Amino acid sequence: MAHFNEYLDFLELSPLIKHFLQNGKKRLYKKGEFFCQASEVCHNIAYISQGGFRYFYLDTEEDKHIIGYSFEKDFVVDYESFTKQTPAIVYTEAIKASTVYQLSYNQLEAFWAASQQNQLLGRKIAENLFCMTYHRLLSLYPNSPRIRYQELLRRCPDIVHQISLKEIASFLNISPYTLSRIRREITFG
Repeated sequence: MAHFNEYLDFLELSPLIKHFLQNGKKRLYKKGEFFCQASEVCHNIAYISQGGFRYFYLDTEEDKHIIGYSFEKDFVVDYESFTKQTPAIVYTEAIKASTVYQLSYNQLEAFWAASQQNQLLGRKIAENLFCMTYHRLLSLYPNSPRIRYQELLRRCPDIVHQISLKEIASFLNISPYTLSRIRREITFG
């Protein structure tokens, strides 16, 4: 979820994006407005033409844990909730004013069914989503917090201008203090 398109760069997404822009419902989200909330079914998927969203989980003590982001020229969706049409576990919230083109579950299913090429594209997207999640999970074990932060900056160089350091620390599963120390070490060597 931290920059979905990074894992799809080699795929030709223009037919899918064109479908969103031509057939999707244009929707504006204000900062703080939810695309989908935990315990609700995610009925839509959207292409982000402007703005960004964060995915977060609330633990039993109501502490917020950032688990991902989607930015411009990316897609926003609670993938499991959307594909299974079951209640979401996470919240998906606009982090700034955002413009999206959204399709319903049935609209996207019709796109996949329209041709064999579309079906292949859908399969490739699902495979790459799995790989993205797998790599994120694996990076939590061998990679130090510093390496995870540097990888995040490589994938999303502008993230420090869009997201608070507290949220970035949550996403990296480290304390804000640790992130500040890492940033100082990188800046001042």
